[in-house]
Amino acid sequence: MSQKTIRCRLIASEATRQAIWHLMAERNTPLINQALHQVPQYPDFLTWQRRGTLPDVVAKKLIDALKPYPRFSDQPVWYYISAQKQVTYTRRVEYLY
Repeated sequence: MSQKTIRCRLIASEATRQAIWHLMAERNTPLINQALHQVPQYPDFLTWQRRGTLPDVVAKKLIDALKPYPRFSDQPVWYYISAQKQVTYTRRVEYLY
């Protein structure tokens, strides 16, 4: 699975860099963390853990359910997609160890 990391070139204005940092550190990361904390509450969690997989649809459901909350809302679409992929990837890696 390929992952993309947001890179902000230093030639971007300070305001742009601050806006991206705000989105990443104060909106997107807490969204990912909240979704990761909710995964074990699913009834099928132990099955997924034994198999070492987390269905993509579960991560999408979690992120979609959290989107409306003011703390997580108004992010660019690709941030939500990135959050979904990160939740799926992180849980899969955790299952392996």
